[in-house]
Amino acid sequence: MDKARIIQIGTGLHGLHWITTILSTEEVELAAIVDASTDNLEKAQPLLGGRAVPAYTDYNEALQETKADIAVVVTPPDTHKKIMEDMLNAGLHVIMEKPISSDWNESIEMADFADKRSKYVMISQNYRWNPVVQAVKAAVDSNAVGRIEEVEWLFARNHTASSSFVVWRKQMEEMFLKEMCVHHFDLMRYLLGTNAVSVYAESSSPSWNFLDSNGAVSAIIRFEQDVMVHYYGSFINRGTDTPWHGYFRLIGSDGAIESYDEPPVIIKLDGSKERIPLPDMACTGLKYSLVEMLQSIREGHKPSTHIGDNLHSWEMVCRAVDSIKAERRIRF
Repeated sequence: MDKARIIQIGTGLHGLHWITTILSTEEVELAAIVDASTDNLEKAQPLLGGRAVPAYTDYNEALQETKADIAVVVTPPDTHKKIMEDMLNAGLHVIMEKPISSDWNESIEMADFADKRSKYVMISQNYRWNPVVQAVKAAVDSNAVGRIEEVEWLFARNHTASSSFVVWRKQMEEMFLKEMCVHHFDLMRYLLGTNAVSVYAESSSPSWNFLDSNGAVSAIIRFEQDVMVHYYGSFINRGTDTPWHGYFRLIGSDGAIESYDEPPVIIKLDGSKERIPLPDMACTGLKYSLVEMLQSIREGHKPSTHIGDNLHSWEMVCRAVDSIKAERRIRF
């Protein structure tokens, strides 16, 4: 496979990060950018460094005039279904930002549609691809502290960047859960190697909350194999901020794996501590997602965060929202 040609749809704030990622990846070429907003397209121009990358306000025109292999979709969730279907019908693989959609039933329809096509749809879960998470994953998989049965997870940041809260985000019900907690829920699944079976959640809006919806969430999540997760997350933190992947503690029969500082540590029953070395990674984050998609295409298999797999992470979020509304535990 020669350099893969990419059409990027959506050049807003996060779209600019994707443009930088694509341009810094040797195996790909940015073939076109698309955004309904001409202002967004203009803001992307400085990143292009004079490259002759055509810009469109209509992705149908981009498809007609540009040969491409992959579509990178960085648009609001309620636009994902039609864009994904149109890209697959045009013969492109798709990398799509989370969440899959704004609606659970629509997400199922999208996964079913994608499953019937020969091209792949990946949901970019870039939080998986950093050295800390990879180090902890290796320790869990090596049975370093026995079978994990309890997890404590804390995420807390005072995320006041107003540019992140565009109109569609401000209008989302339980925006923090859907836009941020989905990362952490996906990490839980990834590290444990299993899926959730029930959730009880509550959200809150303290007096200093600047968001239009609740800014903090507490949840008790049960996974297969009798694993219980205690989760607290906040976008309106007061005090010390955690990393974006949070602080977490995985507790097993023979000790615990703790990720509070770098590198994470294994704590044995006798209190001894062993640092877990961080792996050298050729790429992380968004670039890892992009490279993994390229590898999947070359090798002919779905990427690890394909849309069918990501339904399990997204369902955790949707059921947590249901739990908040119903004020009870929800089984999947």
